[in-house]
Amino acid sequence: VPPSTSGCRQPANHLQQSFPEMRIKSSKVRGLEQG
Repeated sequence: VPPSTSGCRQPANHLQQSFPEMRIKSSKVRGLEQG
C-alpha cells in the first residue's frame, strides 16, 4: 500500500470516529443545558 493511500485512510478513519463522539458530546451538552 502506498504511503499516500495509508495517509489518506488514517484521517478518514479518525474523522469517522470523531463524528459519533461529537454527536454524543453535543447531546450531553444539550441535556445539561435543558436539565
